[in-house]
Amino acid sequence: MNMVKYDQLYFEDIISFIESAHKVINKTIDLNGKDSDLLDLENNYGGLNAGFWCILEDSKIIGTIGLRPVKNVNNTCIEMRRLYIHPNWQQKGIGSKLIDFAINFAKTNSFEKLRITTSFDRIVMIHLLQKKGFYQIQKYRTSFADLFYEITLIPKYQKFYSELLDSLNDGEESFQNTLILNPVENI
Repeated sequence: MNMVKYDQLYFEDIISFIESAHKVINKTIDLNGKDSDLLDLENNYGGLNAGFWCILEDSKIIGTIGLRPVKNVNNTCIEMRRLYIHPNWQQKGIGSKLIDFAINFAKTNSFEKLRITTSFDRIVMIHLLQKKGFYQIQKYRTSFADLFYEITLIPKYQKFYSELLDSLNDGEESFQNTLILNPVENI
């Protein structure tokens, strides 16, 4: 099993895999609407802080995952999309590894939060997200999804601690550059 970026595969193979993944969950793919991001993977998942990967077994796609920054949040949040595992490969830890990959990618690229959407009927996915530390949030974008989840990637007080440390360092630098005379020298 290996993971490759989308540009190393045939576009038709990716679309075919995702169409079959939708059929398994009794949904249809709409390339002219809600699924139009798949028609231009380069613009939707290209760039340094984004990506679309496929998991291969014997040159066949058995899983996918896409990551891209969430719009309008100052590049502090990234979204996990198109997380699909072929039914024959489910319950083998691949989904868990893909979520771990997404979390590590987000942390490495200095994102503060990672989000994902899902449906009520995806009970295994919901359980896995909660197990990984995701919590349910309000709807943050137009979507056909029922549920919206997020995980905070920066420890609770890390941002405050960093700001405090910066402030103390500024104060120390200011102190070092200030001439202080003792009372005897003032006479």
